[in-house]
Amino acid sequence: MKKNYLFGMLALAAMTMVGCSNDEVVNDYSQDNAIQFGTYVGRDASGRGTVIDTNGAEGNLALSNFGVFAFYNDDDVQTEPTAPNFMNNQEVKKHDYVEGASSVAWQTGWEYSPIKYWPNEADDHIDFYAYAPYKPGKTWTDGKIEITIEDEVGKQDDYLVAVPVLDKTKQKVEEYVKFVFGHALSRVGFKVEAVIDELEHTKDTEGDTDGDLDEDEDKTKNPITDGTTISVQEVKLIGKFYNKAELDLVNQKWDYTKAELKAAPFEAFTLGEDNFTDIAEGVTIDKEQLNNSDSYLMLIPQEFEGENKIQVFVKYTVTTVDDKLTGGNSVIENKINSKEFEFKFEQGKAYDFVLHLGLTSVKLSADVRDWDKATDHIVNVPINESTANNQ
Repeated sequence: MKKNYLFGMLALAAMTMVGCSNDEVVNDYSQDNAIQFGTYVGRDASGRGTVIDTNGAEGNLALSNFGVFAFYNDDDVQTEPTAPNFMNNQEVKKHDYVEGASSVAWQTGWEYSPIKYWPNEADDHIDFYAYAPYKPGKTWTDGKIEITIEDEVGKQDDYLVAVPVLDKTKQKVEEYVKFVFGHALSRVGFKVEAVIDELEHTKDTEGDTDGDLDEDEDKTKNPITDGTTISVQEVKLIGKFYNKAELDLVNQKWDYTKAELKAAPFEAFTLGEDNFTDIAEGVTIDKEQLNNSDSYLMLIPQEFEGENKIQVFVKYTVTTVDDKLTGGNSVIENKINSKEFEFKFEQGKAYDFVLHLGLTSVKLSADVRDWDKATDHIVNVPINESTANNQ
């Protein structure tokens, strides 16, 4: 950085104190060269609860803070800095916007401390990198920061990574450094529906009842019988999931090369009754969201293939009212593991696994056989003789 930078700033600040009257509007020039920030989070089509967006729309979490790494590049120095020399995991916090306010924090809605200023020389520039939410202790290692995923559902952060803002020179007073964030993880939710027996076929326009569904045929779901309730107690997503990886802020992607980051992968993520919506107490034949808005899984993107596959476990109960039984109910507990399957979780994508709770009713029937063909069977009994024959 040039030596005359500090003197220029002091001189500029001093000039604002000269020749002022009560009729003049005096700008706080000490803030004019201050670096200001703004943000935008790429749209998430179905985010809720633990998902972050720009303003907290539709139940999402509003972006409240982010971390910044910044590099000052002096045109007179030919080598690029390899470590942050301008901002090093600088926390930038959300502030409510107040129109007409003159301070940096209130102008843009974001504040940080200590405030940094633009270099005045035209050829000097600054490179900015950012992630969210801000976490203390993050260090820059070859453009990467280490991310750890919590094992408890509902405590997992929706990590964001920004497109780098590079080669920025001194901006105008009303301008700011705007970060465009994207979701760095994969989001997983669960939906549930009951499937009772087979699908019933209705007649098509030609009266076809051969059991084959044509395009113009309807298909309806069998209802759950009165007095029967289907409830979900537990869901697990089972597999060897990464619990740590490095997020590359330069290229906005993940790096899994460090062997020690793979040393203790998760074996399963578990959702219990505290993570479920009310539908868990009475599953219907309509597809509904099972997990709460704050109970989406936030996973490091990962591909499961070969010997490392995933499966879903679900524990659910079918209760049927029957006053002929002790307690007045029959209660059947089901613990079901799906088959293992391959799957690829991609960065920035949201997934919902739909649980089909298939129920087949116990059906009773009876056949009445025809009588066997009657056959004659002779039975000899004593013969009655007359007395005349005895004389």
